[in-house]
Amino acid sequence: MSQFQPSRCFLLGFVLFSVMIIETFSLLDHDRNVAALPIYSNEKFNTKIGSERLIGGTIPYFETECGTNFEVGQQIGAHFKDRIRSLLFNNSLPFQRVYLPFSKQHPQVIEQLYKVNKLYFPEYIQEIEGVAKGANVPSEWIFLMNVGVEIGNGVSNASAIYSRKLFEKSPFLDKQCSDVFVSVVDNQIAANPQQLVALLGHNEDASSYSQDYDYIVKSCIKSDKSNASLIFTAYHYAGQLPGNAFGWNEYMAFSTNAQFPTIVRHSGNGVARNFVNRFVYESKNVEQATENLKRFGLILASGFASNLASLPEPKEFSSSTVQRYEMADVESAPMITQGVLEMTIHKVEPIVVNHSSSPSFYFHLNSYRDLKVPQYLDPSSVHRQARMEQFINTSVTTPQQVLSILGDNQDKEYPIYRNGAPPDTDVKTLATVLFNLVTREVSIYNENPKHAKPIYTFKNWMDLEQQ
Repeated sequence: MSQFQPSRCFLLGFVLFSVMIIETFSLLDHDRNVAALPIYSNEKFNTKIGSERLIGGTIPYFETECGTNFEVGQQIGAHFKDRIRSLLFNNSLPFQRVYLPFSKQHPQVIEQLYKVNKLYFPEYIQEIEGVAKGANVPSEWIFLMNVGVEIGNGVSNASAIYSRKLFEKSPFLDKQCSDVFVSVVDNQIAANPQQLVALLGHNEDASSYSQDYDYIVKSCIKSDKSNASLIFTAYHYAGQLPGNAFGWNEYMAFSTNAQFPTIVRHSGNGVARNFVNRFVYESKNVEQATENLKRFGLILASGFASNLASLPEPKEFSSSTVQRYEMADVESAPMITQGVLEMTIHKVEPIVVNHSSSPSFYFHLNSYRDLKVPQYLDPSSVHRQARMEQFINTSVTTPQQVLSILGDNQDKEYPIYRNGAPPDTDVKTLATVLFNLVTREVSIYNENPKHAKPIYTFKNWMDLEQQ
């Protein structure tokens, strides 16, 4: 665990609020001469989605054919057209209530966000344009869905007091998720490699409406720079780039936790969280993923925590194998001091069973554990952390134990496995994923994993098992 001194970072907390707040608070100064992106009215598009209600919970799964970023985005947009359009045209949800009105009132902020993110991530802009074409909606709309957190930056100066009020009153605020790392070994590891345990479990928590729209996709993207294809599977929020929930490529697993720093970037300055999270999926190991996060440290617009776990590189087994399943939690926040990167890296080292007084697992929620920056602590994070700490002295060494922790609901007000009931209103655990790096198995649940069976199981890490 270390704190670095070469750059800066960004926010991730405040995303969706009421139009009244947008009209009340002004933005910081920005170049008014920049031409704004055209924002279209829904009247120009067929808004009829169909009479059948989209039912969440099943979490549909789709595999793309290999193609360019644009082509893969177009396939996703076309396949999930009804879900994407239904979300965008629902007048009670964030896009119509917050994002679209904001973009019309402050087009210069959206234009600046577009310019910055296109400069650094032109291929992801192409991916967004592909989704828009497939779903038959304006590409500007899909772009807005991918900068929701940064729109929140523009609405507020994010002072600690204002942030708290905004957080508590916002029905759409990004309030997610819970992660558990387990890395343990037997003291006879050199003679018995089967005693390795390497697990990463993640609860994906969000506003309950999301379950009617989200989906899981296995993408295959051809690179313009090489003959190799990038293959990864990820949970997608409808219309958004993969990366801000959970996913995995051929080499490693990823999950993301929202964090709520109270110092953020405004006026469209900085790269958006969704784009940086998507870029991390290009990584092949923990070290590379960390470097990819550092690369944008000075220009990040939002803060978050990245949970990383990599498979070992193919090589003959040796006693050093205890180190081969690398795991780390990387916390990032917006730059506070010029030239100082607000980032910490916590490496999850293997614990020798019965030979250590240290906890057998590490957890991360929606608050910074190591990074010392001003932050808002929401009640759920406080309660979940307190409950997690009650497990610290328990030996957690099996997949079922991890699932039991993620499915815990002993705290009736703010349980780890969230159910949307007051006072934790409207926030639910939409999905749980368990990555077993040793067996190379990935399991996804849409109900409490303490007792439910997975809806999807991937063998050999990437292959979906037929139900």
